[in-house]
Amino acid sequence: VGSLGKKILNLAGEAEALAVSFEVLSGSAESGKSMLLQIERLAAKTPFAINELEEMAKRLLAVGVGAEEVIPDLKVLGEIAAGVGKDKFPRLVLAFSQVRTATKLYGSELRQFRENGVPLLDELAKRFGVTVSQIEEIRRRNWFR
Repeated sequence: VGSLGKKILNLAGEAEALAVSFEVLSGSAESGKSMLLQIERLAAKTPFAINELEEMAKRLLAVGVGAEEVIPDLKVLGEIAAGVGKDKFPRLVLAFSQVRTATKLYGSELRQFRENGVPLLDELAKRFGVTVSQIEEIRRRNWFR
């Protein structure tokens, strides 16, 4: 019973620390609690564990992604990772975070997406109705901000 009691106390402590972490990163206790509930729901619909999604959410919040954007961004990044390999989720979140922090799409981030199975230039070209070479030209001229 002593060992079980310690485990329960440890879990309670971890849950409290997690709640505080999300409160601080999201800006309010209400926002933090809401995000944790949304993460639970997202975990139920994806191949990712709650703790994986919580960690990726904290990374996004830490680089300045708004609390209201975290869950939609996690969903999209998770869907991409589910398609190219679940193990690539942290690397995709990292590349996305680097683009958000730089506010510009650099070649190194493009390479990270490509190395992780995401043909980002092709998708951008489709999205904007232009060719990949036109997207490359836009990127070279520093028009992505």
